[in-house]
Amino acid sequence: MATSQNPIESLEARALFSTALPGPEFDVGGPGDFWGAGGRTVASDGNGNFVVEVSDGLGSNCDVHVRVFDGAGVPKTGWVLADAPDDLKTKFVPNVAMGANGNFVVTWWQTDNFVGGRLFNAAAQPIGPIFTVQKASSTAASHPTPAMDDAGNFVVAWNATQGGQGDEVYAQRYNAAGAAQGKKLTVNTYSSRGQHDPSVDVDADGDFLVAWTSQAQDGSGDGVYAQRYRRDGAKQGGEFRVNTTTAGGQSGASVALDAAGDAVVVWQGPAADGTGAAWGQRYTAAGAPAGGEFRIDDPADGGGAAPVVDAGRDGGFVVGWSHFVRAYDGAGQPLTGSVAIASGGPAGAPQVAALAGGGFVSVWARGTPAELFGEVFILA
Repeated sequence: MATSQNPIESLEARALFSTALPGPEFDVGGPGDFWGAGGRTVASDGNGNFVVEVSDGLGSNCDVHVRVFDGAGVPKTGWVLADAPDDLKTKFVPNVAMGANGNFVVTWWQTDNFVGGRLFNAAAQPIGPIFTVQKASSTAASHPTPAMDDAGNFVVAWNATQGGQGDEVYAQRYNAAGAAQGKKLTVNTYSSRGQHDPSVDVDADGDFLVAWTSQAQDGSGDGVYAQRYRRDGAKQGGEFRVNTTTAGGQSGASVALDAAGDAVVVWQGPAADGTGAAWGQRYTAAGAPAGGEFRIDDPADGGGAAPVVDAGRDGGFVVGWSHFVRAYDGAGQPLTGSVAIASGGPAGAPQVAALAGGGFVSVWARGTPAELFGEVFILA
């Protein structure tokens, strides 16, 4: 347990589930070479389906494509172009979010600092044209990430440089038709140095949480900070620090909320021996910490690089990092140890999505240039 001298909470292992059984590895496929699996590559709906996005093509013409799969990893649609045909601008690290009914939204940013996205229905048919989050300009912008509630409303968070200062984190709410709701929100309160690489998720009703990396705010390198919002865009409380340990640098936050608004934030930070590790912190729907900071990876895994998280409706969650995945129940207790992904060979940058009915899917990159592969895991 956590003490005043040791704020790191050890989570008790449970025997109810002891392993995550992988289905056969499947090739995600795609229309070209991939720019890798950065960002939120995979998202799931309330019926066990999931969507995968890719940013394909090398050189000056890099497009965004999406494809829907069933819960066994079998394609339900072909690859569909998300961005504009014949647009020669490079699109960077698109992100995807999916609603309970299967509708989904993809966002990306371009070389001209345009930040945009597009809505799709469950059959991967576009709902309306490409929408603009930030117009093309000389103002640098990057890392747009979306999250969608049960009704199909969604929020996009991104970072941009304003007025010659460091990056700030912004968010914009949208309705289910893709129309902006209210004004652009400035998420971070502390604005010295730079705030960047946001992650956002929503609960079933549309309340949302944004987390990001903030430079030099916690007194020792980077730190992870977060802000809660009501679905109408009003802040719930103030900005707060997520990481308990401040020595070294903590960065690369990933956020997941369950249907009721309980949250988990994961990030990368140093272990006591100085090696990189994956860490997490849970919160109640009221915003109070639920237990202490906990380590996700096992020291024997060889490091906890770039952790990502997704939550099921009941609060259970799954984390992916390096080339491992690990599942937890709604009380934050581990259901599995570190499970190595990729039965077919080397893998990296795993993305994860919790599936309705239990289990989860992981999608990862392999090769140079990277291609995407995946496996569906069932808890047993």
